[in-house]
Amino acid sequence: MAFEISDFLEKKAITPDLADYITESYLKELLEKSQSCQKIADDRYIQVTSQSKSRFGSSLTQNEILSMEFHPSGKLLAYSRMDGSLTIWEVPENGDFSSSASKKIVTNNIVGKEKLVTSLSWNGIEVSQVATVTNSNELIIWSLDDAKSGETELHRVKTIPLGSARTKINKCYFSPRGKWLLAATKSENLYILSPKNDFALVSTIKLSEYIPNNDTIYSITLNNSDDYLFVGCKDGKILVFSIEETNAKEAKVQYLFALEGHRGAVTALKMDQNGKYLISGSSDGTSVFWDLTTFIPKYTITDINNLIVAIDVDHLGKIMAVTTADDTLLFYNTSNGKLIKKVSIEFLKSDIWFKFYPNKAWFIKSSKDEILVSHTNPATDELKFWKKTYESALSSIKPKSVKTNDTTATSAARTSDSRSYRSDDRGRRVPERSIPTGNRIRKTFTGGRPPKRYGGRYDSNDRDRSGAPPSRPSVPSRFNR
Repeated sequence: MAFEISDFLEKKAITPDLADYITESYLKELLEKSQSCQKIADDRYIQVTSQSKSRFGSSLTQNEILSMEFHPSGKLLAYSRMDGSLTIWEVPENGDFSSSASKKIVTNNIVGKEKLVTSLSWNGIEVSQVATVTNSNELIIWSLDDAKSGETELHRVKTIPLGSARTKINKCYFSPRGKWLLAATKSENLYILSPKNDFALVSTIKLSEYIPNNDTIYSITLNNSDDYLFVGCKDGKILVFSIEETNAKEAKVQYLFALEGHRGAVTALKMDQNGKYLISGSSDGTSVFWDLTTFIPKYTITDINNLIVAIDVDHLGKIMAVTTADDTLLFYNTSNGKLIKKVSIEFLKSDIWFKFYPNKAWFIKSSKDEILVSHTNPATDELKFWKKTYESALSSIKPKSVKTNDTTATSAARTSDSRSYRSDDRGRRVPERSIPTGNRIRKTFTGGRPPKRYGGRYDSNDRDRSGAPPSRPSVPSRFNR
């Protein structure tokens, strides 16, 4: 739908059609304007750029991203790669990763050789605490600390062994309020730990009791109040559990029911920012918005037509981004499930990674050669973009000349009038000779000839040739004696 400039000024409120137009325009600027895009200069970027300048360099190996997540405050970004490295950025407020306000920490082989960080998660209630797992039985807690030299370093806080030595944990997840830390295997157990109690293990869910022997879990998440757990399974079901804290050493976990809305594996689960909906994505190419008050689907998106890899929602809950296995990025309107924008990522050898900035509608996505690209805008979200567009439309129709008010006009008149006078030899203000009014007064008193002054009076011989009696001004008081 197209809108003219006048439409922005006539609308006193944002209608659904206008909101969709503003959102689409905002996304277009983020995706297409070159000044909005910035390649993040991490080690992978440096390797690619140096390779392109060399004639004899060997071909680049694939170095895909395995896990990526923003700290809920938006001040930190962490991601792991296939080479065993963990990169952490201190994210500047303006999103410029090349500025002095941005710091990069790269730790290679963080958990030892031949081990990869398969999943990571930030603790939202701590400033710099992150958990990692490496497809082993160890859950590791890390912290960012400032060294004496002023450099920030990553330190291991705690290593938590779970299960037996053969256990392979491939997912970890801090709940939104930091009340729980989850660690999950593919089909064996789901461990629940309490961060506030030194990461004590408070409950273990035996997955074999709820899923078939040949089934696996693909995704986990909790609602915004940390009391409902959702587990996405290979058979298309979403298991729903309630979690209640009983004491420091235990938590009461109860299985409630299963949501059935997909024919393929539930590969992605995401809560919207307001906590009203659970959004699920599946390998069958569908996405369902579940109303958490009734646990009934609000609507289902069926036009994706490919395996959904991940889902993310912006901080206003207006835009949903979906990444698929065919290297496609799709943006949907969360209010009605309509497609806003479709983007294909070319020359990508691995799955797409996409993350919205916390508290902003900016985002980071994958690009060619596994390089991350940050997309920012002077307006941090759709509402501020609307305000900017409205003010721009308003200024474009303002008249160039502005009427002055009475005070300004009076002041200007006085300024102009003051220039028409000069001071005589006695300090008196007399009219300039060039002013017509002054000429008329002069003709009335002198018959058109300049007056002759002697001691302050006119000479007796100075008479008007027309026969009129001479004009005699008053004698100054100092002569009246």
